[in-house]
Amino acid sequence: MRIAILVLITLSSIAMPACGQETAEEWLEEGIALFFQGRYSSAVLAYDEAIRLDPEWAGPWNNKGSSLNNLGKYDEAIQAYDEAIRLDPGWAWPWNNKGVSLYNLYKYEEAIQAYDEAIRLDPEYFEAWFNKGNALVDMGKYEEAIQAFDEAIRLDPEFAVAWLNKGNTLDDMGKYEEAIQAYDEAIRLDSEWALPWNNKGYSLNNNGKYREAIQAYDEAIRLDPEWALPWNNKGISLNNLDKYDEAIQAYDEAIMLDPGWAWPWNNKGVTLENQGKLTEALKCFDTAIRIYPEYANAWENKGVVLEALGRTNEANAAFAKARDLISDGESMLTSAEIPSSPITLPSYSQVVETYPEGTELCCLEANITDQTEETGLTLSNIKCLPLFGGDIQFQCYGAKLTLDVPITIDGKRFDVGAKLTVDKDLHWIQVSSWD
Repeated sequence: MRIAILVLITLSSIAMPACGQETAEEWLEEGIALFFQGRYSSAVLAYDEAIRLDPEWAGPWNNKGSSLNNLGKYDEAIQAYDEAIRLDPGWAWPWNNKGVSLYNLYKYEEAIQAYDEAIRLDPEYFEAWFNKGNALVDMGKYEEAIQAFDEAIRLDPEFAVAWLNKGNTLDDMGKYEEAIQAYDEAIRLDSEWALPWNNKGYSLNNNGKYREAIQAYDEAIRLDPEWALPWNNKGISLNNLDKYDEAIQAYDEAIMLDPGWAWPWNNKGVTLENQGKLTEALKCFDTAIRIYPEYANAWENKGVVLEALGRTNEANAAFAKARDLISDGESMLTSAEIPSSPITLPSYSQVVETYPEGTELCCLEANITDQTEETGLTLSNIKCLPLFGGDIQFQCYGAKLTLDVPITIDGKRFDVGAKLTVDKDLHWIQVSSWD
């Protein structure tokens, strides 16, 4: 699994002393402080006060749009950015930010048009070039995306994140050596950042350079010892080298760091199966299935082991389950489990309003778009990294995931198109909209 980062917004700011808010400038600064505390609804109210006091000032409108964007109110955010643009037609920032909200609505062509307008107004605006690159990636226009990332890098040679996402794009194109070079640049610019080391290992593994991949994962682990992902990935490379005992040790580390993660359990089972330890492998597949009941690959692997153990009927049942999960994108609810009346789902803002005042929200927004045998769920369209570190941790306040594949979390199934966030009790729930 790789992680990409998207620069979201640019905020208008001025330097003001801390005191009671009486002027539009002071309310703007209050809004900015609230924004960076993750208190986006309160920030909107502060910006509204600034607008009330100075209705012709574009800055609060721009910043209000950024807070609305982070609340998932993308249409309202666009309206705020449009007002900023009306008041200051030559200002590039609200055009870039409008592009972000359009991107969040999957309107990639319109997002690129907005980024291009920001670039026309400010050709040195490297964040707009970077954001344009990410939109082009999601449209499958990899060559154009690389050009955009290169322009961002030309304008800001120290922009490590642009090198990271360029590497991800090159890996998607199968250009593993070039991807590795891009990750090396990100590492050169930020030697203490674990993420490009993990992604470099991913490309090295894809290129069949398993020993070098392990070295990269080891460096990611050294930099972030509590991160389960590089331990799991290291296990895959060790397994590819037939170093089964070491692979199991790596998977055990991943499991210790994140015991509720199904994929290292499945991967450990595969390695135990390679060792001929079928009973132990079966226990691992069963654990993976208990954590993630719709993990088709774990069901398939369970079937293989049961067949090797001579338990043919059970094996056939496991294979059938795997086939059903792979082919059936519809709900697995039985007629007895289908609710007799529609369930009323809260909106995202209604969930956020239940948090205690001052709760810091996670920045993670992503789509779950794929499942693979080795790495499990794949996240794409990631808007920015969680505030608390390099690993994607699935139980965090305010995180937002949109599903392009059905998944089960903690035994509860969510279907394609579901919008998921975390409630105040750290349970994943479905919401009606990102309003």
